Amino acid sequence: MHPRKLLLVLGLALPQLALAHPLLSEVMAAPSPSSAEYVELYNPSDQPCALGDYLLAVGKEETRVQGVRLPDVELPPHSYIVLCTEPQRLTERYPRLAGDQVLRLGLPRLVNSRGVVALIKEGEELVVDKFVYDSSSLPRGLKTKKDVAWERVDLSAPWESAQWLPALAAAGYASPGQPNSVSLQRQQQPKPPSAGGEDEGSSEMEERSPRALRSWLAEHPTALCSWIVYDLTGQSIHQGESSGS
Repeated sequence: MHPRKLLLVLGLALPQLALAHPLLSEVMAAPSPSSAEYVELYNPSDQPCALGDYLLAVGKEETRVQGVRLPDVELPPHSYIVLCTEPQRLTERYPRLAGDQVLRLGLPRLVNSRGVVALIKEGEELVVDKFVYDSSSLPRGLKTKKDVAWERVDLSAPWESAQWLPALAAAGYASPGQPNSVSLQRQQQPKPPSAGGEDEGSSEMEERSPRALRSWLAEHPTALCSWIVYDLTGQSIHQGESSGS
C-alpha cells in the first residue's frame, strides 16, 4: 500500500458520533535509531471493527496530509493494534508487545516535533479521530528525548476533548499494545474534593476551587496533577503534569 496525498481540512467540526470506530490511542513520533515509529489503535466498542474501512492520515499541518489505507483485518472489541513499518524492530525494543499485536504498514513519515495524525472513514472523507501533537508542550527534559510516546488519557472521550500526555517513565515512556500508562495511573489515584465539599456523588468533571485543590494536593504528595492551558478560542496551547509534592 503506497501513501497517497490528501488535501483535507482536518480542523472542521466533527459530528457527534457514537464511538463505534477505532480510536488513536498512542503515537510514537520520535523513536531512537534502534526503534521505530508507530501508531496504536484501540477498538472501544463491543463489536469487531473492520480496519479496511479507514485511512490513516499523517502530516506536519492539518491542511495537507498523506494517507494510507489500513489493512483489511478486523480489530476485536476492546483490543489494541499497533501499526508500524518495521514490526521486528519494534517487538525487539518492547518485549511485552506480542507479534500478533503489530501490523506491518507503510506509514507516512511522522514528523518528530510537531504534526497531526488522523483517522478518516474512507469513501465518506469523514474525520473520525484526530491528534495534533507538539513536542514544545512536553515537560522539561522530554522535549528532545527519543522513545517517548504520546498516550491518550481517556479512551471514552471524543477527540475534541481528548487529553494526550507523554507516557510515564515507570512504563519506559511507551506502552504499545498495552493499556496506556497515564490512564492506569489516573484510575488508581484518589479523587480530589469538589468545590462544594465531600460529595461522593458529584461529577468527576465538577469545578474545584483553587484552595480545595491546593489543600488536597498537600495531603497527597504522590498524586499527579495534569493540566492544560487554552487560548481564548478554546484551542489547547500547552499541557503537562506535575506531582503533588
